[in-house]
Amino acid sequence: MANICSIIKEKRTAGQTVCHVFHGSKVLARKLQLKRLGFNDIPDELWIEINRLDAKRLLTDCLAHDLAYQINIMPEQKAQELASAFLKCFDKDTAFLTNQTHNFDNIGKGFLSWEPITNATFDTGIIAVKEGVVGILWVKDED
Repeated sequence: MANICSIIKEKRTAGQTVCHVFHGSKVLARKLQLKRLGFNDIPDELWIEINRLDAKRLLTDCLAHDLAYQINIMPEQKAQELASAFLKCFDKDTAFLTNQTHNFDNIGKGFLSWEPITNATFDTGIIAVKEGVVGILWVKDED
């Protein structure tokens, strides 16, 4: 299989997409990994842990739609396939963190609130955590 992160970055044509899967010595603590990637960390209590299904829904939404105006970037089916392929990189014991509350009953209508980890107007995604950050898929859009 081709590198899923390269495919995701190619297909999401709006804003900026950051996607990495880490192994071995590249797995670092959240604060250190985010700093290494140029992100800000937020306090532990502001990170929201979500299950794998909600991680898939969140990623599908932010891959399929622009964060600022909810303009379609790619077909929902394609975004769902990419989200699933990214999540398959992680075993069942992986935790998923996000910076935002999302209305999963109203996909395509945006998120409810968020705590930014970038200087972009809008940013969200998931961080996959298991004994350190093992993956990140984050999108940034401007108004």
